[in-house]
Amino acid sequence: MKFILLVLFLMVSITVQVAGIELRSDDTVNIPEGTTIDDDLAAAGSNISIAGTVNGVVFAAGQSVNITGPVEGFVAAAGSSVMLQGQKGSVAAAGSTVNAPSLAARNAILAGNVIELGSEANIQRDVIAAGNNVTIQGQIGRNVKASGNTVVIDGNVGGDVFASAPNVRVLPGAVIQGDLIYESANEASIADGAQITGEVIRRRPPKPAVPPFVIGLFRAIFGFVMMLVLGLVLIALFPRWTRETTSRIVTAPGWSALWGVIALIVIPILALIIIFTIVGLPIGFILLLAYIIGLILAVVVAAIGLGKLIIPRQSIWLQLLVGLLIIYILGSIPILGYLVRLAVYVFGLGAIVLYLGRSRLQPAASE
Repeated sequence: MKFILLVLFLMVSITVQVAGIELRSDDTVNIPEGTTIDDDLAAAGSNISIAGTVNGVVFAAGQSVNITGPVEGFVAAAGSSVMLQGQKGSVAAAGSTVNAPSLAARNAILAGNVIELGSEANIQRDVIAAGNNVTIQGQIGRNVKASGNTVVIDGNVGGDVFASAPNVRVLPGAVIQGDLIYESANEASIADGAQITGEVIRRRPPKPAVPPFVIGLFRAIFGFVMMLVLGLVLIALFPRWTRETTSRIVTAPGWSALWGVIALIVIPILALIIIFTIVGLPIGFILLLAYIIGLILAVVVAAIGLGKLIIPRQSIWLQLLVGLLIIYILGSIPILGYLVRLAVYVFGLGAIVLYLGRSRLQPAASE
């Protein structure tokens, strides 16, 4: 286990060293217009505003994240509210609300409750979007893959549209130069003015043999019991590691969020790159295994950290139980559950990386 965690840390630390990343962490992080950062940037705080130019990649996590300035490289953003405008390399964003009115990028991966890709957006290749209400406008060079409760297509799509939702709507101004393939229990609403060059193919979702509620309840109970057992084992066998790692969420929540976002996104990308080099195939699979183990441990770490915040004077055993109960109860609520699970992985994984990196990744003053 310690070897796997060490590998996890080394991956992130090597990435940071190679990229020469610049760290910004405060309640408010502001990169004003006219400012140029000739480096990669990682920012964490309640309110993040990046209006200047970044000649590298950007990792940003906060309650409100606004990235309106040009970014040469990849952008990874997570927050309650995420705003994306202007030229970017490629984008991956998650939040309760993800709004991209005039985003220009190579590819875009968007996840959240409300997702709006605006009429002035220009995505050269593909868009992948998952949320409750998804609206796709603007120019899309190739394909759109969208899922949610409602998916609205109102842009110019150069390839195919794949949609999975109870409500699929294609508005009058939409142009789909390929096929519209959708999975839904309902017929798609296709306006008279909409242009679809290819075929319209509907696939009916399969009817589960067991009601979804029963399946979801079983999964939740099974997952809760497994995480509780894992947490008890960690506390019994690695008490110092467990206490010190979980304390990072309480003492350094901003840094935990920052490194969690970096680890959550960078590690699988690095592992896949190594795998595709063929020579590094075994190493790549080891890194992916480390990543999966890190995500599992992150749930326990986040649960105990949450328990420390709610009942700081109680035993770590009770903190684990209370934290897991809250996570699994909130995680069962539609839409909110997605954000809860995202927060668990971000803070838990970030706390693990912080513990392994110690003073290298976090100034002593933030403790």
